Amino acid sequence: MLQKSVQSNGFTLVETIVAVGIITLVLVSTASTVSIALRNNRFAREKTVSTRLAQEAIEWARAQRDAQGFIAFYQALEADAPGGTTSVEYCLDTLPLPASQDFLDLSHSQGTCTSFDQGGVEFTRTLSIELVSSEQINLTSAVTWEDDTLRSTSLSYELHQW
Repeated sequence: MLQKSVQSNGFTLVETIVAVGIITLVLVSTASTVSIALRNNRFAREKTVSTRLAQEAIEWARAQRDAQGFIAFYQALEADAPGGTTSVEYCLDTLPLPASQDFLDLSHSQGTCTSFDQGGVEFTRTLSIELVSSEQINLTSAVTWEDDTLRSTSLSYELHQW
């Protein structure tokens, strides 16, 4: 009796298709993970910049209060508040303001805000000020930008007369 021995010299078509499928799945998963990581990195960078810009507006208002004194600062804000209201909003596209521009001349910044570029991203910054009492002023600095969606950062701070 003669027996033939069967030898396998390569992969079958099914084995090759399964191997290619597994490799494709791994590559697509890796590419997806890298894409998500890059998007999250960009968002973290933009969030950091927006937080810095919001803090910069708060610090600028604090410096104005310190330079003028609380009473003069309060009165200047009160004069800018439209129609006897207790709140005013400023658009601050550049800080620090030029040394020649006094805080009391800032009323021209009220109204529609323009955006400004920071590292290739367009940001818009507003500083909302609420006159709570003659001894307290609330500040809210908001920064908005757009990547895939509209994003924003907001910081609040209270100023008190010492």
